[in-house]
Amino acid sequence: MDGSIAGMAASPNGRYLAVIAGPEFMVFDCKTGKAIQRQRHRGRVRSIDIADDGYFVFSTEPTVMFSASGQEEVGASGFAIGSTGQAETWIPLNRIAAVAVSPTAEFVAVAGDYEVQLWSVRTRSRCSEWDVPGAVKKLIFDPRGRYLAIVSSENLWLANVCAEPSAPHLLKTTDSIADAAYGGDGRFFVLHAGGGVSIWDPNTKESIDGFEAGEPVTQLFPGPGFDQIVLAGASRCVAWSLKARKIGFNVRHEGLLAMSGDRQRIAVLQEQGRETWICNLVEENVEARLYCYRTRFNQAAFIRNERVAVADDGGMRIEPIRGADLEEELSDRLGRQLTTDERERYLPDELSEQSQM
Repeated sequence: MDGSIAGMAASPNGRYLAVIAGPEFMVFDCKTGKAIQRQRHRGRVRSIDIADDGYFVFSTEPTVMFSASGQEEVGASGFAIGSTGQAETWIPLNRIAAVAVSPTAEFVAVAGDYEVQLWSVRTRSRCSEWDVPGAVKKLIFDPRGRYLAIVSSENLWLANVCAEPSAPHLLKTTDSIADAAYGGDGRFFVLHAGGGVSIWDPNTKESIDGFEAGEPVTQLFPGPGFDQIVLAGASRCVAWSLKARKIGFNVRHEGLLAMSGDRQRIAVLQEQGRETWICNLVEENVEARLYCYRTRFNQAAFIRNERVAVADDGGMRIEPIRGADLEEELSDRLGRQLTTDERERYLPDELSEQSQM
């Protein structure tokens, strides 16, 4: 694919890849490698989200075009709901800041100008609409699709979207909010601007735990297990064990590009942004780096079968997470051969099987 890639998102299971390329929105089936959705829009396509079964949502905004007669806006502000192989439904809405589709593909949430709307994916009809003060910067569904978190810089609301969607409940946070995320077990994590992390129970709407990160961080992600969260700052990414209250995985970086849907791997920029590393989020003594691409990528998304979609100024391509030199590199760093258990844990499945043949 040629052209500038403005954004990409993979479904959590890695089956589908949604891509924004200029005014075009495309969905690829990563099993067949074919584009199964391709739609050109007037204006600019912005935020995207896609679920495991291929239901998606994306936003659009007008583009200013200049000509001899002056300037004019092409396109309009709104959002589209669709699924692979079916026609999109486009709905006008001003100043869209965030979009999200629930893991069950039942609802789509859209944050507009001081309001959040909840839409049914299948009927393409609006279920609820809530007024919110301030600009919303993130919308997050929990893993079961029961709760929707509405995140602004100063406030955080939780809405129960099961059965009869209820009005959002304002959580009593004590500091400005930098980021937020649901864990795999449904707990809700809030990263505060001062570096503290608070943990909430969506059922009781109460804070149940918290800790200080110890260094400036700007992003928060659920970790590979229920006991871990991943914190990323300007120069470091760490996996924090909630039970042990200590840092496990720890890597310096110049930019965090993506996390895999199974929360096992991350893509980060290294070496003054000249390289892209794929790393395992591990705590033990084996080097976390899976592979190093000697290229700076602007976008990345993990897809099925040990592959990653990457984009630079030249366009997008699919790269394998190569393992040919991985076992040798890890063995060199350890000063010994990997054990069978270490091969199974740290090497991609195909390479692990080859090593034991």
